[in-house]
Amino acid sequence: ILGTEEWCSGAPIARMGYQEIAKKELMPHNVRAVQETGAKVLVTACAECYRAFARDYKAWGGNPPYSVFHISHYVEKLIREKRIAFTKPLPQKVAFHDACHMSRVSKVYDPPRQALKFIKDLKILEILPSREDALCSGAGGGFPAVFPEQAASVGQRRLDAAEDTGATSLVTTCPHAEMHLSDIAQKRNMQLSVVDLAEMLAQAL
Repeated sequence: ILGTEEWCSGAPIARMGYQEIAKKELMPHNVRAVQETGAKVLVTACAECYRAFARDYKAWGGNPPYSVFHISHYVEKLIREKRIAFTKPLPQKVAFHDACHMSRVSKVYDPPRQALKFIKDLKILEILPSREDALCSGAGGGFPAVFPEQAASVGQRRLDAAEDTGATSLVTTCPHAEMHLSDIAQKRNMQLSVVDLAEMLAQAL
């Protein structure tokens, strides 16, 4: 745990045109902060942070000297090594939203779904379109700050698609999507809850 040394990965501002700040200030600090802990593995629950450490930093010359896992990758490893077990059944239907940075950018489709399959009695439903064709939540790249009405419209479309599956919850790996979609759902009094993948996994421990 990095504590106060855990800075933003810089990925969000890089997407808004401030890549040089991310490259010259945030990336060096973050690579060094993790390295100084002596950790051989970095685990993140955020889709955009995963993209930053696993892809962007390497492209920017950062080359983190440790393995980078999204929590969905790491959960499968812990299950296989019998270091963790999901013992609490969660008898509900959830719709999975493919985060842009995990799906189309990083080509990670199955690990989050597989992680959810470890939870007893949980039924995973697909929001269509899904995987490489999945639609954005409208939360990325500073879009809600600049175009709030359009971002809300994009998010509502995704929420409607999730609700059409019959799910009671939408699960995502993107904190931006979680906050954005939760805000829209609450304002429109939707019964659908929006939950981060890590939160859903924690509920089943």
